[in-house]
Amino acid sequence: MAALATPAILPGTAGVSQVLLATLYDRDVRLAIVTSLGQLGSPQAIDALSRVAQTDADLSVRHSAAKALAQLRNDRGRS
Repeated sequence: MAALATPAILPGTAGVSQVLLATLYDRDVRLAIVTSLGQLGSPQAIDALSRVAQTDADLSVRHSAAKALAQLRNDRGRS
């Protein structure tokens, strides 16, 4: 079985990492991510949303993460 290549060594991916890393600092991207995670309803997102709600540098991102977290917890309670 062939070993899987990591994205860092795949041809043409050097710039991809730079773009993805830059989006970590984009408030609008982080807002979209936390909102989407809440809408998806995946319990796997609870820990990450909790961290974002407590530690993100932007108040609106923290607030959106807290709303998404509450949505996930409410959805879980209905199951």
